[in-house]
Amino acid sequence: MKYIFGIILASFLHITCYSQKVISWGDQGDGTFRNPILNANYPDSDVERYGDKWYMISSTSMLAPGMTILESVDLVNWTIKSHVYDHVSWRKDYDYSVMSSKRGGVWAGDLVFHNGEWFCYVIDPEAGLFVSVAKDISGPWSAPVLIYEAVNWTDPCVFFDYDNKNAYLLCHTNTDKETRLYDNKIFKLSWDGRKLLDDGTVFYRGKMAEAAKMYKKDGFYYVFISQWIKKDKVNDRKQLVLRSKSPYGPYESKVVLERGNGCNRSCCQGSLIRAPDGNWWFMHQLVQSKDSYEGRPQFLIPVSWENDWPVLGEDPDGNGIGNTIWQWKKPVSGGNIIKPQTSDDFDYCKLSPQWAWYYTPNNLKWSLTERDGYLRMRPVRQLSPEDFLKTPNILSQRKMGKGKDTVTVRICLTELSVGINLGMTNFSSDYNNIGLKFDGKVCKIYENRNGNMTFLSEYVNDVIYFRTIMNGDKGILQYSQDGLTFIGSSDEFIMRPKGFMSQRIGFYCYNNDSDTGFVDIDWFKYTYE
Repeated sequence: MKYIFGIILASFLHITCYSQKVISWGDQGDGTFRNPILNANYPDSDVERYGDKWYMISSTSMLAPGMTILESVDLVNWTIKSHVYDHVSWRKDYDYSVMSSKRGGVWAGDLVFHNGEWFCYVIDPEAGLFVSVAKDISGPWSAPVLIYEAVNWTDPCVFFDYDNKNAYLLCHTNTDKETRLYDNKIFKLSWDGRKLLDDGTVFYRGKMAEAAKMYKKDGFYYVFISQWIKKDKVNDRKQLVLRSKSPYGPYESKVVLERGNGCNRSCCQGSLIRAPDGNWWFMHQLVQSKDSYEGRPQFLIPVSWENDWPVLGEDPDGNGIGNTIWQWKKPVSGGNIIKPQTSDDFDYCKLSPQWAWYYTPNNLKWSLTERDGYLRMRPVRQLSPEDFLKTPNILSQRKMGKGKDTVTVRICLTELSVGINLGMTNFSSDYNNIGLKFDGKVCKIYENRNGNMTFLSEYVNDVIYFRTIMNGDKGILQYSQDGLTFIGSSDEFIMRPKGFMSQRIGFYCYNNDSDTGFVDIDWFKYTYE
C-alpha cells in the first residue's frame, strides 16, 4: 500500500508569534516536550481518559465530518482517530445546496465515558443542545438527539458525581448585550445522560464568561471558566477557577492562568487531567487573534495544588497568576513521536480523518472506489459564481503551525468537460487558488485571488501538479508538468483568519455549465518544519 498516514518522526517549526525566541514543538525525544503540543487548529478541546489512552474532541463548526476525535498514550503525541458526526444533520443551512450559516454548527463540546457508553454533548448556538452516544470511541455514534432547544447557548459540560449518584450539565445560557455579562447555569441531568430534569440555576455571571468545566477533588467542586478580565487597561481572556462544597455554590473564585512568559495570546479554555502517576495537567488553547491564521493550538502545562487551589504552569512575574510553559517533562515516558495525519495517497475506500468537507458534501460527486488509489472528483455547480466560498465539495485540512510548509497535489486530468475548473485552494478570510480551466479547446492555468482572476499559461499535459509554499503568514502558488520544475506567480498572498476559522488547504472541482467529466487526485503531500 502506498498510503501515507502522515506520521512524521521529527518536526521543527518556527513559532515567532508565540514567543520571542524560536522554538520547536511537540515531543523532543529526550523525555521532554515543547509547547504547543498540537500546533494547528484544534480548538475547544475536551480530554477524557479511558484505560491507558486519552481521547480529545475538537470543534469543527460547519465542516463535515464534525467533531474531531484524537487519541494519545502520553498527552503529547496525538493522532486523529475519527469523528462523532458524518455531517451537521440537524439544519438545512449546512447542506451543499444552501451553505448559508457560518455561526452555528459543531462548537465546543464535552466528551464523557459513563456506564459503559461514550457521550458527546454539543451545542449549536442557533439550534440547541444535542447528545450522541457510542459503545466504542471509534463509533458508530448515534444520530445527534436534541435534548433542549435553545438559542445563544454555548459550551456544555457534563459531570457525573459518583459519590452521590447525581449528574449535572453546565453551560453559558444568556448574554446581556449591553454589559456582555454571561449567565452560566447548572442543570440537573438524568443519570443515563439523556435528559435535562430542570430549568437550571445560575451559579456564576461574568463578562464573556464561558467554557465551564466541572471537577471534584477532596470534597470540593471546581469549575474552570474562561472570562475576559481587564487589568492595567488590557483585556485578556483568563482562566478562572470557582470552588465550592456544593455544585450549586456559593463559589469562591481565583484567576489561575493568564498570558505571559513570552506568550502574547490569551491562554484559556481546556481540560484538567490527572496522569497515571498522580500528577495533574491542564490542556489549554490560545485564543484566536488577528494574526492567528493557523487557528488555536493546544498547550499542555503542569498543575500543582496549594491550599486546595490549582496552580497552573509557572509564575515568572510573581503576581500569583500562572502563565503557560514552553518545555517540560512528559507526563508519560517513552512512546513514539507522532503527529496528526497530513499526507495522503488515497489508497483506502474511506477518507483519512484529517480531511473535511466545507459544509455537507454532495456524496454523489466524489469516490474513492471508482479508480483504485485515487480520489475521483466530479464537478459541482457553484451556488454563487462570484464567491468561490459558495462552492460545494471543497475538501481541505488544517494548516500546520506557522513555519515553512510545502503542499503538493498530483491530479490526473482524466476526463475533462467544457467549462470544468479544478485546482488547489488556500482559504479562510480570503481565498487564494491556483487552478486549471478547460474551455473546450485548451486548458488554461490561472490564479484566483478573492475573485481577481489571472491567467498564467496554456497547458497540454494530462497530469498536473499544484503546489503552495507557505512561510509564516505568506504563501506562493505554483504548478508543474513533471512534479520537479514548478513555476507560478512571484507575488505572495497573505493568510488571514476569519472569526473562528483558521487557514485551510485543499482542492476543488466545479463546472457551472455541465455535470459531466471528472478528475482523479493521485496524492497529496504535506511537508512542514
